[in-house]
Amino acid sequence: GLDGTYYDYHSPDHTLLAAPPEVLLGKKVSDLLPLEAANVCLMALQEANISGYSKGKTIELLLEQGTTYFELSIAKKPHQNEDTQAKFIVLSRDITERKKAEERNYYLANFDSLTGLANRIQLENYFAYTLGLAKRHDSVFALVFLDLDRFKEINDSLGHHIGDKILMELPRRLQSIKRESDMIARLGGDEFMILLPNTDKEGATHVAQKILDITSQPYHIEKHLLCTTASLGIALYPQDGIDLEILSQKADIAMYKAKELGRNQYHFVQ
Repeated sequence: GLDGTYYDYHSPDHTLLAAPPEVLLGKKVSDLLPLEAANVCLMALQEANISGYSKGKTIELLLEQGTTYFELSIAKKPHQNEDTQAKFIVLSRDITERKKAEERNYYLANFDSLTGLANRIQLENYFAYTLGLAKRHDSVFALVFLDLDRFKEINDSLGHHIGDKILMELPRRLQSIKRESDMIARLGGDEFMILLPNTDKEGATHVAQKILDITSQPYHIEKHLLCTTASLGIALYPQDGIDLEILSQKADIAMYKAKELGRNQYHFVQ
């Protein structure tokens, strides 16, 4: 019914039923489903009442087997008497596996699989958003290019699995000092980029020093006590560039300058 009342309920395979028919018949979706799921169902019924059908609405339920997603397809029954309440056929399809696959694909497309950090694609999207805000409010921001010092030596001497554990520990340290608006992205290998919205040279200097302090602390990896540092290159918008490609290139060059000057330091674009 339009009010969410169950008048009939069945499945070709009884094992697919979430509950026996007698549990649902005569009751409303608002009696049996969580509020959010019930509201989705009622909105879909209203849509079907106007247009004759509704499809693509999804509800999420916590069942015995865990979080389960269902897609609703609703059709208004034809040839109904004007003096009776409209009736609808509602098909509920379990799309949990499809939903999980979509979430996995989204994660792989936007996040680094080793560290869980944003990848280049997500960085580009956030950069565009940050750039738009900076233009609108006439503000500045900083882009920091981070490269670990002598990381290749650790990989070559102890193995990539040790190096990977350092790469997994580093983001946890960086997350502890970042603001909510900052983004940390892994570009690949031991190269990271940090976007600092609404940050001038003084603010970037302060953040860079905190990064150097936290990255230089020893890493306890398995039976090893390892020490590594970072070299940072910093580019500022708009004085050093107005797009991600130029700013990242200049920050990269500044990072190599920091390495030439002795590593474990930051260097601004000059």
